[in-house]
Amino acid sequence: MFYSQKIVFKFYDQLISVAPEDIVCCKADDDWTIICLTGNRELQIDKMISQLMSKLPSTHFSRVHKHWIVNLHYIDKVVWEEDYIKMMDNISIPIYPMMKVRLENLLLNNPLFCRAMEYME
Repeated sequence: MFYSQKIVFKFYDQLISVAPEDIVCCKADDDWTIICLTGNRELQIDKMISQLMSKLPSTHFSRVHKHWIVNLHYIDKVVWEEDYIKMMDNISIPIYPMMKVRLENLLLNNPLFCRAMEYME
């Protein structure tokens, strides 16, 4: 899966390039954001989560909580009754109740997440 061009962050005296498809989720931490990448890697940037959300492709990323952004392609399951998402890297993320309907609509219209299922009898 390829989204768009890489996002470049300035971090102290470094420029760090990140491909959106490598981002599993992002967590707000005061004025910082922790970006969880594939392979259990993390990157901490000095940007607020709202600034990062504006740079990510909205068809693949969703803000599900005031502290969390998720990549829809890395969702393993959604537990609606308990208001959390389990990501493929075994990360549990809370869902803000007001975002449940929006998230459900995004997932139901996402062909990668809602691919045809094979059932065994």
